[in-house]
Amino acid sequence: MLFLATAAGSVAATGCARHAETDVSPNAETSVEVVNNNFSDMDVFALRPGTNRIRLGTVTGHSSQTFTLPKQIVAWGQVRVFGVPIGGFGVARSGTLQIGPGEKIVFTVQQDLAMSMATIEQQ
Repeated sequence: MLFLATAAGSVAATGCARHAETDVSPNAETSVEVVNNNFSDMDVFALRPGTNRIRLGTVTGHSSQTFTLPKQIVAWGQVRVFGVPIGGFGVARSGTLQIGPGEKIVFTVQQDLAMSMATIEQQ
């Protein structure tokens, strides 16, 4: 009788398990789309914990640009994205993001840099 209760419990637990059903290749490109709502041109950088920043590129004021995130950053699984206004002051920061292959980070830089934010989307 104890065996039946244990077997039924494991079947119920298995039925509730969450299975990720994705066909994303581990080599899939991970991108960063920067939407610059600021007047200033921005230099954009990526930073993984414990390393130096990597410059992704420049986005002119009131425009958007997409960059490819280097695979060594994606492999780490965490990244922070930030933008520095060219000839200005302050920093737009994303905070720490959990990322994986095939995802897209949308980093929106606001006029008030402290209000900037990032979201992660599947490509």
